[in-house]
Amino acid sequence: MRKILAFILAGILALGIVCFSAAEGELEVYACDYSLHLHLNPAAYPFRERKHAQGYADLLDLLEIRGSMVRCPETKSADVNLELIPSTNPAAKVSLHMYGTSDMMKLESSLLGQEVVCFRPSGLMAFAKRAWEAFKIPAPYYVLLIPDTTWRAFRCVPDMWNELIGPVENGMTLSWDKVQELAEAWRVKLIGGDLPKNWVTAIGYPLENSETLQIAVEDLAKLIRLAADGESLEFEEKEKDGVRTLRLKNAAGAVLWEEHHTDNSYDCTLSVPEIPVDYIPSWTWKTETVDGKINLSLIADWARGPGTGEEEHVYRESWPENLLSVRMEMTGLPSAYPSDSAFSGSVSLSGYLLPNFSYLVKGSTTAAGEISLSLTRADQPEGEPVFTLTGSVLPKEYNAPLAYVTEEMTAEYNIFGLNEDTLYRLFNLIDRPLLRGLIDFLYELPASSCQSIMDDLESFGVIQTLLQ
Repeated sequence: MRKILAFILAGILALGIVCFSAAEGELEVYACDYSLHLHLNPAAYPFRERKHAQGYADLLDLLEIRGSMVRCPETKSADVNLELIPSTNPAAKVSLHMYGTSDMMKLESSLLGQEVVCFRPSGLMAFAKRAWEAFKIPAPYYVLLIPDTTWRAFRCVPDMWNELIGPVENGMTLSWDKVQELAEAWRVKLIGGDLPKNWVTAIGYPLENSETLQIAVEDLAKLIRLAADGESLEFEEKEKDGVRTLRLKNAAGAVLWEEHHTDNSYDCTLSVPEIPVDYIPSWTWKTETVDGKINLSLIADWARGPGTGEEEHVYRESWPENLLSVRMEMTGLPSAYPSDSAFSGSVSLSGYLLPNFSYLVKGSTTAAGEISLSLTRADQPEGEPVFTLTGSVLPKEYNAPLAYVTEEMTAEYNIFGLNEDTLYRLFNLIDRPLLRGLIDFLYELPASSCQSIMDDLESFGVIQTLLQ
């Protein structure tokens, strides 16, 4: 139950930062207003945890999350406003304003008074690692809720492909020299790069075994070289009956990558042959549009391979069989928004790397912009939902340009780079608005919510640290 606090905080943070994902797109501005209500069901938790969960359920039932979001993928700029509004006294709301680029963001808040702070989204995982070290808060897991976190850490893989290989053409061959060049570039980036290294150490810390994860990441850099086995790789493209197929094969004829395109569907599969590495990934993604609705599925595994046979890996028999397995299937998702739709599906996570779970998903959207979503335990399909989200997300016109400049987003205080001296100076500047805002906000909370929060802060060691 300690994870509930981290989940709520991560969800609030994710709402702001997820829009900074460096996704490719046309020069178009996406803008919306949103109003959301969250509900946690204590009855869905084990009996001994229900009292603690009730405190957070009461907190979520009290709050409305309201704000606006503007995002331009082409300029990688965004502007997010968020308010946490107690229904008992809207004047006690806490407001946040985050704006900037995917490389640097500024943050203003009612809790900061007139001060403006900044932070680099790329430093979020390193910050989460320190939260685990200091307080044993499982922050790294919840930072993963922000898709850009993992994409930013491993985007060096497609980036180096684009730089060294470029667009794929039918009959194109990757020589053995080019394969080695690409493998070496991936090795340098994956093993020596700060972002992959922070991701590996942060996720590995709660496991108290980052060695296995580091070796698995090193194996990723070896895959293409070992799969080629001293020979060239060849791309093959065919089109038949409206289906365009692209394959990457090694000299032995093994298909390493395959994808199929039609007017309304796409699927891709990564299947690495048995090679001497400790962990091998596999991946199958499918999506299709039927009658204006999207169906999709994902099967992904990161599991034990045959091993390298190297002497330093003699203890690999005690390593986990499966680092990560992801299963997701959704049907009926809207292909345009807002529109009327009813969707459902399932999502599960298993393996050594992350907390395991399995949920059934149900939701709906309307042409008026209303949205609902619920999660139910997969082992209790007839039970009550564990978590429910309701509210509205309304697209709006935004004609002004949105193009922040990273160099202009810096501020005196970078919250991911504070030390004891700078933290003291910042606190002296914001102590009055911070304390007044927190007191006004906490005054509106039920006693059960305050107790659950205090219990978690004490178990994390935060209270003891503040007293010291």
